[in-house]
Amino acid sequence: MVTSRGLGLGQIEAQRFLRGLTPEQRQTLANDLQEDVEAAQALAQSRAVPVADYVGELVAKGEVDVAGADLDVLYRAGFDVGFTATLVESIGKVASGFTAVE
Repeated sequence: MVTSRGLGLGQIEAQRFLRGLTPEQRQTLANDLQEDVEAAQALAQSRAVPVADYVGELVAKGEVDVAGADLDVLYRAGFDVGFTATLVESIGKVASGFTAVE
């Protein structure tokens, strides 16, 4: 549950990030990622995410149990995967000629 919530937020944040770029910036990013796909992971990890707040909300709502899990790490891991995957997928579309960001 925590990881999937992080994944969803990562996807949303990647879309938001891409919408903030000009077409030229998206093309530059596409070129950069084609040379070094790990740069997408670095971008994900550089994003400030109030993980403790989000996890606290899930715990307060009773959606997750805090026993024995490092929920912050799980949430952040989901975020990083969601952000990276969405970024690489969207940038792949830019690189192949599609300029729209979904």
